[in-house]
Amino acid sequence: MSTGCQEIMSDRVPPDVARYVIAPHALAENLGAARTWQRMMTAHVKMLHELGDRIDPAYLTGFARLELDPLRVPSIPEINSRIEAIGWTAVSVDGYVPSRVYATLLAARVFPIATFMRGEHHIDYAPAPDLVHDVLGHLPMLFDPRHRAYVQRLAQVMKMAQGNDDDQRLYEANRHLSTLMSRCASSEEIGMAEARARRARMAAREAPSEEAALGRIFLWSIEFGLIGTTNEFRLFGAALMSSHQEGRLACHGDAQICSYSMDVIQHDIEFSNLQYRYYAANDYGVFHQVLTSYESRMASRRAEERRDVASNA
Repeated sequence: MSTGCQEIMSDRVPPDVARYVIAPHALAENLGAARTWQRMMTAHVKMLHELGDRIDPAYLTGFARLELDPLRVPSIPEINSRIEAIGWTAVSVDGYVPSRVYATLLAARVFPIATFMRGEHHIDYAPAPDLVHDVLGHLPMLFDPRHRAYVQRLAQVMKMAQGNDDDQRLYEANRHLSTLMSRCASSEEIGMAEARARRARMAAREAPSEEAALGRIFLWSIEFGLIGTTNEFRLFGAALMSSHQEGRLACHGDAQICSYSMDVIQHDIEFSNLQYRYYAANDYGVFHQVLTSYESRMASRRAEERRDVASNA
């Protein structure tokens, strides 16, 4: 690890994932990134006004506390000066990191911020997690104690989950697809990558591993979550708040709104595409109940595996 990387790394980064933390690029000096940030902030404020009471008040409070400059991409030190008061810190990573790495960082109250910035052609909807997604989508909600407690608890469970080869293949396929879409690759290249991701997703669909199931719990709460009932809800999920097209679709589109339950583990997303099903929870207690139920499943499965080992010994 370089000296520069050591200087920007939080001492809370667990050693086993430290290699994924990188020195942030000088985005503020990149004119393309600066223009994108300015356009994104203008569009974001417009969406917040447009949707009004359809946004979770906790998000609006957190967004105000970040004190983001609409003309300049925030740096990691600036972000840390805002979130250190809630006991969190931020580091830079190379975008879409493996699930276990992401969970390990969150469990340690370290938020990974992608150095990659979407292009101006992806203002309203970005096909890959980027700095905008992390800063505008995730960080505001961390100021809500209910939200950050749930994030940290979910991350603690996720980092202990058992995965399999299907999970790795799906991660690699999704990362490759999102990279191509972000670069506006040819339709032929994207088509081939979509087919690869589809095959990987189908392979993991029938019997999702613990890692896959918990990833879906994360997706339908932290990323695409709604608070309220299926008829009266507010947006808070990071994917909804950082991709304006997605947020508007959830509120005014033809999307199906379901009640958040254990059913979420049966539904993966089509990565890099808009979703047409979302889940609403009355409160964070529902999120915790589903997580507790899945933890019980994990414990029962582990106990059964131990019994099998003992009986075969």
